[in-house]
Amino acid sequence: QSLRPPSAVALQNRAPLWPKEETNRSLAKGGLVAFDEYKVRLHTVNFPQNFWSVQANGACGMGGPDGGGGETDHKDFLLKSAANGRDGAVTLESAIQLGRLVTVRGQMLDLVQHDIMDAATADQVSFVLREGLAEGAGSLERGWVSLESCSMPGAYIRHQGYRLKVHPKDELNGLYRRDATFDMHIAPDLSTTVGFKLCEDNLVRVAAPLKLQSLRPPSAVALQNRAPLWPKEETNRSLAKGGLVAFDEYKVR
Repeated sequence: QSLRPPSAVALQNRAPLWPKEETNRSLAKGGLVAFDEYKVRLHTVNFPQNFWSVQANGACGMGGPDGGGGETDHKDFLLKSAANGRDGAVTLESAIQLGRLVTVRGQMLDLVQHDIMDAATADQVSFVLREGLAEGAGSLERGWVSLESCSMPGAYIRHQGYRLKVHPKDELNGLYRRDATFDMHIAPDLSTTVGFKLCEDNLVRVAAPLKLQSLRPPSAVALQNRAPLWPKEETNRSLAKGGLVAFDEYKVR
């Protein structure tokens, strides 16, 4: 029910996440969707149980069982078209304190109410969608993304010490890449991820949401054709001797 249908006026007055000349039909053909906003929760790759949260002083960090902010109700955001109007970029607004936006201040992220939205401020609250930097991260279509700052090009949102910060991209640092990759679920039930699509112009845009139930169990044919977790020549007896098991599938979390 958080997927509220956009009003015609809202769509006309806001900068879209796709080129203005594209029609809804061409959007659909390209796998993209016209949307007003999504209520989302962002989890980190290397600590999946932790999520973006906001502390009482407005500081943006990580909450959850292992988050410095602990369990918190302030963990949902509204994903919107970028305040600076940039194609392929987004702005994140608090879903609890409407009007307060995730904002770059120095190298930190804070939730701020802006009375004046000039060009510099619009860049501070706008982030370019990028493919997830982490190695082995899930695909864009499954909601895995990195967010590049518009006010600090080349710098990405990452978590460090339970705080959300903006640091320059470091390709060689695996920890940085994992810290800067997030899994974006639609709140509150988290059974759906925000879908993203890498377009021909190399921009990432919002695509159709993906139900997690669509991760269907593999068919018998698929299992026969997939690479096994053990050498084919090993027998069940040698598997057992080595502490391994032959299995079809496990339902895991």
